[in-house]
Amino acid sequence: MSDEAILEPVAATGRRDFLKTAALGAVAVGGIGFLRPAAAVAADAAEMITITATAALSPEFADEAIEGLQKMVKQVEAKEPGVLAYICNRGVQDRNEILFFEIYENQAAIEAHGKTPHMAEFREAAAKFFVGEVKIVPYERVQGYHR
Repeated sequence: MSDEAILEPVAATGRRDFLKTAALGAVAVGGIGFLRPAAAVAADAAEMITITATAALSPEFADEAIEGLQKMVKQVEAKEPGVLAYICNRGVQDRNEILFFEIYENQAAIEAHGKTPHMAEFREAAAKFFVGEVKIVPYERVQGYHR
């Protein structure tokens, strides 16, 4: 395939739209993570709320916990359009450390998230997954972007 044929979609749709489409395709083929269409981004970024949550995995249930977290995150992505980013990370140095980075369209999206059946199911199953306190910290947006 020639360079011109590869770049043709870029000229037709614009670079940003082409990159979003390519990224979505990569995710569908087996990538990890997600992108939301531009329409899903809150009209008023001042309403957006970012949350970080940290927790410690119980070492004896770590593998089961990771499987449960992956399933739950997929459900959030599929069923909660008000959640603009929902990223679960595992510590590189401390494999039992979990960090969530979440961006919600507004307070209503946070409230809806907590009431979903998939979150209720995860909370019930997750009681044995974590040890100690889960630390949840909300932030208001000053400036920034996400792709």
